[in-house]
This record gives sequence, C-alpha cells and structure tokens, in this order.
Amino acid sequence: MLLGTVGWDGPAWSDSYFPPDLPEDWRLAYYANDASCVLVPADQWCGVPAAPLAVLLDELPQGLVFFLELPPGGGPQGLVNLELFAAHDVVLLVEEGDTTMSSCQKWVAQGPNVWADTGSDRQLVRWSVDTWDLRRLSNEIKSLGGCTMALVLDGPAANPGKLPELQTLLQLLGRA
Repeated sequence: MLLGTVGWDGPAWSDSYFPPDLPEDWRLAYYANDASCVLVPADQWCGVPAAPLAVLLDELPQGLVFFLELPPGGGPQGLVNLELFAAHDVVLLVEEGDTTMSSCQKWVAQGPNVWADTGSDRQLVRWSVDTWDLRRLSNEIKSLGGCTMALVLDGPAANPGKLPELQTLLQLLGRA
C-alpha cells in the first residue's frame, strides 16, 4: 500500500520532521525517504511559479507517486505546470464528469475523501488524523476496503515521520 500525506511540507514539520539544517529545496527528496506517495492540493502545484517547482522535481529520484488535485472547475487552466511532473508517476484526482484533457491517469472522486481508478478497483483514501493513536488507526485500517492501494494522511497529526510506524502496523494487520 502506498503511504503519504497531503503535501510534502506541513507548517509544523520544520521542527518535528525535517532536520534543522536541511535546505528548503531538499524537503521533497527528504520526504520521499519515508513516503511512497503524496496528495498535492491544486494550490501547491497549479499556478505556482514553475521554476522552483521544476528544481524540486528534477532533483527527486523516481518512485514517489503524485496524486494531483485539480482546481475546482478543472479545464486547461487546471493543467498548468503538469508537464513538470512528466518524469514521475502522476494520477490526476478529478470530479465526476471532468473533461480535462491529459494523458495522465485520472481517478474520480467517490465521495469527500475517496478517489477510484475507474479502469480497475484501486482506490486512494484520505484520512484526517487529529492525534497519533495507533489503536484508533488499527481499527480504521481494519475498516478499509480491499481495493485501497493508497492512503494519505491529513490533519494536525499527519507527519511523514510517522509513516514507517503506520507501514509496520499495516504489515502486522496483513494489509501491506
């Protein structure tokens, strides 16, 4: 199962996750050591200055899967900066009926926090985590459908430094 967070540089992570002397433009590569995917909100990739984003992506080794949310309304404007991700695995997260043209995979929203690949049974699930409680997460993992192939954490306790613990829990529960 792919594991990640929403975004790769949360505001609280500067003190709790990233080493203090790590340059900002190395944070995505550092994040990729603990995560196998990242859900990137539209405002973090679409319409942002292309040059800094291109530097981050050019220096990133292969393997991290990008789930890219399109801005509301999608359309051609929703694809600004998409070409910067060409060397990486990308899945566009779209609303039902989105006609945005792109050769990327598109997964369609199935509700507020679930997207599905309409060509297979694979799903991405987004969980909001207010506190890091492995017992609660264990119960939530047990409730995941068998089609879940990616899980991203959001919320105050969503820290990429915790993903190895979550991976171990998934393995113990036979879900990894």
